[in-house]
Amino acid sequence: MHDVIIVGSSPNALAAAARLLAAKKRVLVLEPSDHLGGPVSSHEFHPGFWADTALSSAPLHPMIEQELGLSIAVLPRRTVTVIGKAHNASEVSVGRFQKAVLPAAFRNGTALLQALHASPVGDLPNMTGSEAEALSMIGAQLLGLGEREMMEVLRLGFMSARELSLELNLPFADRVALSIGSVYGLNEGPFARTNVWNYLVHEALNDGLSGPQVVGGLGRITALLADKVRSLGGEIEMGLGPLAVDVDAGSAWGVSAGDRTVEAKRIASDLDVQRTFGQLIPPYHLEPECLRRVRQVRYRGNVARVFIALRKQPEFAGVGEEDLLGTLVIANDVESIERAWDEAKRGNLPADPPIFVTLPSRGDPSRAPTGAHVLAVTVLYVPSGWTDRSRVKEAVLRLLGEHAPGIEQWVDHVEVNLPVDLEERFSLTGGQLYGGETNLSQSFFLRSMPGCRGGCTPIENLYLCGSTGHPPGYSGMSGWLSAGNLLATA
Repeated sequence: MHDVIIVGSSPNALAAAARLLAAKKRVLVLEPSDHLGGPVSSHEFHPGFWADTALSSAPLHPMIEQELGLSIAVLPRRTVTVIGKAHNASEVSVGRFQKAVLPAAFRNGTALLQALHASPVGDLPNMTGSEAEALSMIGAQLLGLGEREMMEVLRLGFMSARELSLELNLPFADRVALSIGSVYGLNEGPFARTNVWNYLVHEALNDGLSGPQVVGGLGRITALLADKVRSLGGEIEMGLGPLAVDVDAGSAWGVSAGDRTVEAKRIASDLDVQRTFGQLIPPYHLEPECLRRVRQVRYRGNVARVFIALRKQPEFAGVGEEDLLGTLVIANDVESIERAWDEAKRGNLPADPPIFVTLPSRGDPSRAPTGAHVLAVTVLYVPSGWTDRSRVKEAVLRLLGEHAPGIEQWVDHVEVNLPVDLEERFSLTGGQLYGGETNLSQSFFLRSMPGCRGGCTPIENLYLCGSTGHPPGYSGMSGWLSAGNLLATA
């Protein structure tokens, strides 16, 4: 019998497996699909052209990389360049996001979140001694900032990108970049309160607009982790099709795939809460109140990924060579971003959806044939359930053509991945990339939902180890912390 079976294979799941194996546990990883990594994967979308499928950045946590003795080469994206029209302006502006000149509260808030992301968060008020001690140390870090700076950090998380931009009187490029970073992955506009929290979360995860590019693609992270799991004696099986967790008398004891059942002392799910308690386990195993909490988690994906195979490097007006190694944001003023959200929430594709663009082949020539390039476009505010690929393709090519004249003549192929595609391919409820929105109401002890401390669930011997838990994202830390809790309660 295995000590632990892990269902799913994102970096969170594989990091959990590696930690358990290092502790001499017998671990089996079961992946329903025919590929490892979940959203942290790369694929060939046109002969010789490779793209990161769902995310533009998802670096492994440095502590995990060090603990496991891995070496993952990354290319920093040092610039975020905004292209668009400021409010009431007739001419297009091109400017860099000056992140370094933002108030110190941004850097201090990011540092605090990084500390929290590396610490287990207990179920208030029933925290263990080690959880309380970790939280106390982070509290001391906050108090150490002094009263004024502490208050500045705390108020950031409750503000909207728009009100903060107005308060700081930010220039056009900074307003737009802050707004895009604040609403990425959320189903709301820059006017909504608390979305600056989301900006800080992604800064702490280092997977936002300026998140690094992994040399060889995000699939490289998954491949290295899988190799590590196997080298430690773990087993990985893929292409199993639909899986089910077997439960008896409120306790999980095995996983079934078709006619085959594998028993284990513990089961860990890499899927989000709704998929876990709906796909892996029938919801009737939960008490009504718990089921209500499961259904309250917000999963409203609105991000599409569009990949373009180009025969030559594109030329964006006013954009330098160095900027092509970073991220390009194409959006007008904050008000236009809010209007795009207004359209999307009514089920319509915005006429000018905000997009951000990377050129991964510029720094990593292995992504495309010699002389050719991959253009990866992240499109915000594609309504959940939207299925018209041609409309998204047309909108993206039109926006690119406005700022990179003649780009259409160099296009060999365009692939459009809608939220519905990401949901189907990676078992992401609603196409939500992070296993639940990363807003303030779904963070820390409220993630994945109240009562699920350290990956525990209402089902005995069943744990959560994916991005749906604390912290969100695919740094591996959610699985690492869940494995630590599993070992502590063994």
